[in-house]
Amino acid sequence: SVEYLYVEFLPQFITEDKIKEVKEYLGKGKKLIVVMGLQSSNDFIREVAINTTCTKANFENAVKILHKYDFIPSAFLMIKPPFVLECEAVDDTCTSLEYLSSLGVTHSTLCPTRVAPGTVLEKIYTRGMYQPVWAQTVIEVLKRNHDKNGSRPMVNTSELKAYMNEDSVCAHMPHDDSDKIIKNLE
Repeated sequence: SVEYLYVEFLPQFITEDKIKEVKEYLGKGKKLIVVMGLQSSNDFIREVAINTTCTKANFENAVKILHKYDFIPSAFLMIKPPFVLECEAVDDTCTSLEYLSSLGVTHSTLCPTRVAPGTVLEKIYTRGMYQPVWAQTVIEVLKRNHDKNGSRPMVNTSELKAYMNEDSVCAHMPHDDSDKIIKNLE
């Protein structure tokens, strides 16, 4: 009875055979939304700063297959990964959104980076070598992307909510305005 099935998947594991099987199983009129963790369209940021296994070639192939079967590709983009300055974070995320649009990917989720315990990022943070993203940076990305190329990114606001991530360091926000900022982003 559902119209949409929403799943997260690594692009390197998306094959035509698997997607064809899903299409047959779901039947007509059902849509599959597949969210993949691209994180950034910048190869250096993705491969070195984030150290992800996702390549642009795998991502582009997955998008092509999903489009062929009339499914909806979507992507996670990380805002301000390690070793990226605030101004670079805005440019990187906006460039990544343009890249997604060029592939026909209009749905994405922006994930403001938070410092989680037990991670390499936490070690870098405790040494004063990383500061989480500013809320204003997230807002600037949305402003610059507004009505561009049909892209409609969402913001993963749970990454901004300190009460949901008590063990982590979340985005910097003016304390008095944090609830208002999050509510406006939702």
